Amino acid sequence: MSRGPRRRVRAALGALVCGALLTAPAHGLTPAEEARIELTTYATIYGAGVGVLAALEFDLNPRPAAWLSAALAGGALWGTWEAAKARDLQPNQAGLISSTAVWTMVDMLLVHAAFDVLDDDEAIWLTLGGGAAAAGLAFALAPYYETSVGDLSLINSGGIWMPIALTLAAAPAWDTLLDHPFLWILTTQGLGLGAGALLAQRYEPTRQQALYLDAGLGIGLVGGGLLGVIGGVLTDSVEVASLLALGGMVAGGLVAANTAGLDDGAPVAQDAAPLKRRAPPPPVPLWVGVW
Repeated sequence: MSRGPRRRVRAALGALVCGALLTAPAHGLTPAEEARIELTTYATIYGAGVGVLAALEFDLNPRPAAWLSAALAGGALWGTWEAAKARDLQPNQAGLISSTAVWTMVDMLLVHAAFDVLDDDEAIWLTLGGGAAAAGLAFALAPYYETSVGDLSLINSGGIWMPIALTLAAAPAWDTLLDHPFLWILTTQGLGLGAGALLAQRYEPTRQQALYLDAGLGIGLVGGGLLGVIGGVLTDSVEVASLLALGGMVAGGLVAANTAGLDDGAPVAQDAAPLKRRAPPPPVPLWVGVW
């Protein structure tokens, strides 16, 4: 077989494997297995990343560097799988662990970028260590929290969308904000996570509802941004463009919240009977959200 057909065969096999992984939850996996797959995916990426950084740090040759990265990735995969299996972790607990680790590393990088108190190499290793420590702490505490997958999705969405919304709203002060962009992102991201936690406590969303909200905010931002480009050109005003983009984002979020049933009335109390909700929205494609 010539090289061309071999490449096509490998590409087809790779596509089949990726498709099987992406659709794995639809093929009868239990919630505990889904949780283990999520955690081992993050752990494998983490282990491989540590291996690559270690190879660069110690100036290893390509072959030992590849073996080191593969060993760390494989060890992280096996160790995480066995640990999650021993604790019988569920998807909400896996989400709590992965979200805690990711946000910890993001915040540590933002703190380094904002204040520049360490060398870059020291900051990267400290960030990786902080992420591992945060994951370990969350792993130990996860069984004691009742946070749902939908709650985590909404909290994570708040950390993503709030910096965008507040940056658009603060368009008149962009000259000042650009002097400290990383501190601004760190602050608004923290506000977003807090706001997401409050909304999650109030509405108790499902993951599907949170993804609907993400889709609405994203589509609204794109539509409002296009109108903002036109309005900004016509008025020669950055503020007009930003406000139109923000308005589209807010409108898209409100429509999505209404469609997903997040505005069905007062919050559900812990000791009260559940409110009667409307029929669930249609399924959301996998690519709509990453959380």
